[in-house]
Amino acid sequence: MDKTGNNDTAAILAAQSAVPVHVAVIMDGNGRWAKA
Repeated sequence: MDKTGNNDTAAILAAQSAVPVHVAVIMDGNGRWAKA
């Protein structure tokens, strides 16, 4: 690690990018979930 903290910043960014920050919902439109 250097005195500027660049290695720490890179490690934090790498850890954050490994976690998804969104959830996608895909609607297929065939109505299979609407059937009783």
